[in-house]
Amino acid sequence: MAGADVQPAGPPTRRPSVERLQGQPLRARLRRALQQNTRVRLLWRALGENRKAADPGRSSPNGGAGRKCLDFACGTGRIANVAAGLFGEVVGADISRPMLDCAQVPPNVRLRHIDMTREPLGETFDVVTAFRFFLNAEDQLKSDALKAINEHLKDGGRLVCNVHMNATSPIGLVCRLLNRLSGRTIRHTLSTTAFKELLTASGFRVEEMTPYGYLPRPGNLLPGVCGALIEPFEKVSRTLRVPGQLAQHFLVVAKKR
Repeated sequence: MAGADVQPAGPPTRRPSVERLQGQPLRARLRRALQQNTRVRLLWRALGENRKAADPGRSSPNGGAGRKCLDFACGTGRIANVAAGLFGEVVGADISRPMLDCAQVPPNVRLRHIDMTREPLGETFDVVTAFRFFLNAEDQLKSDALKAINEHLKDGGRLVCNVHMNATSPIGLVCRLLNRLSGRTIRHTLSTTAFKELLTASGFRVEEMTPYGYLPRPGNLLPGVCGALIEPFEKVSRTLRVPGQLAQHFLVVAKKR
């Protein structure tokens, strides 16, 4: 399949511009850029606050007008829209043409219909994001995707990704039990240890693993209640130093070796 540019369905609303954000501290830029999306905001907020707390002299993976970001397996462009407010240029790549056709992205985002595990984009990036991809991918696809991502990162570039079902969380343990009892995989899980080993074997050095999602999310049950409680539950869990292995998700920052 030859890679091809895709025309987005239309622009999103209320996107913060790079120029308006560049003069602000990183946390302020992230807060403004992500104020409309609670789940994504939690991911980036956890990343920024965790790295600052761990080492105040160390900066989070930073955007900038002269920096490029690739959103791998971008789908309808949710993460690409976030990155658009933090980077001068963003490329969203996905193998699914129907998903790309539904994407609404700003002018500094290019959409590409391409299988990057088989065909290179022909350009490199400062940061690659890959959200909600690795959990459900087959083992070979995980390895192939990480190899492609590594090859598309500049020297010292970073991968920012997440796993949305931590194997050691309460819901993750329930999923593993159901998988074992049924003799088949009902719901995929992935542990921080297993994913770190995979990243290391694929040419990355893991810099941070940030747990989030301490409030168990029972599928589509009580979505309104869960949505209202998720942020206060996060704050309480962090204040009480609840062990990270109990969080349902984790976010990873890994540097190309």
